[in-house]
Amino acid sequence: LFSCPEFEKVSAMKIDGGMSGNRLFSQRLADFTGREGSPVQDSETTVRGVAAIALLGAGAVGRPEELVGTFLRASAAKETFSPSGLGAA
Repeated sequence: LFSCPEFEKVSAMKIDGGMSGNRLFSQRLADFTGREGSPVQDSETTVRGVAAIALLGAGAVGRPEELVGTFLRASAAKETFSPSGLGAA
């Protein structure tokens, strides 16, 4: 992760999936990466993205824009975890 040149451009992260409900994980991720992390309220954003790609690949949807607002939607953050400096690389 840290050797990726694009990582320097990342200032904050959205955390989704099953671990988004784990406050300890979210704090440790912020500490480890040195970036703010915000778990999203809808923890199923990962599976929604995979399903959207499958719909596009199967030709069931013509354009990605057709999915926005219905199938795919923005998810607000529950809270934000800031790096504490206790384990930051």
